[in-house]
Amino acid sequence: MKNNLVYYKQLFFNLKRSKSKGEKAPHKLILLLAVIDRIEQLIDMGTAGYRMIDRNLIDLSPKLERLYYDNWNRYVDSKIF
Repeated sequence: MKNNLVYYKQLFFNLKRSKSKGEKAPHKLILLLAVIDRIEQLIDMGTAGYRMIDRNLIDLSPKLERLYYDNWNRYVDSKIF
C-alpha cells in the first residue's frame, strides 16, 4: 500500500501548470491549499461541516477566496506573478 503523504506529494508536484515569466504558475497549488484549509474549517464546524464534506461540497465563497489570497500572500513572490 502506498504511503498517502508520498503519493499526494507526487501528485502535487506533477500537476500540469502553465508558465508565466519562465516560472510555473502557482495558482492551482494555492487553490488546493485553500481547499484543504476550508476542509479543516468545515471539520471544526462539526456536524454541518461534515455534511458538506460528505457531499463533496466546497463552497465557492468569500471564505474560500480569503483563504486563497492568504495562501497566495504567504507563499507567492508577487514580484514574479
